[in-house]
Amino acid sequence: MRYLESGPAAVTWPASGAARSTELRSGSLMYSGGGGAYLRFDREGHTHTVYTGIGRGWEKAGVLVEENGRTVRELTCTGEVTSLIGPALFERAAIPADEAGFEIP
Repeated sequence: MRYLESGPAAVTWPASGAARSTELRSGSLMYSGGGGAYLRFDREGHTHTVYTGIGRGWEKAGVLVEENGRTVRELTCTGEVTSLIGPALFERAAIPADEAGFEIP
């Protein structure tokens, strides 16, 4: 999983190889006229949430980075949203459910 921030900084996780499913948490979201999904992982004291969602008249995807429950970075995807995250992936990869829940910003 890799995403770019503005400027030269980038985050790649995990540093090498593939993440174990137990290092991730997942969730599905329900919205009027649509739904969404997210993957969450912790790295160096920050919680990273990769999300995608669609509702009546909107479509969003991005990454939210939090520290102690406070947003420190919000990265929004631009262009057409293409996502493979969702319940089928979570089940196939045995990614556990995230008990905390999530709201798309």
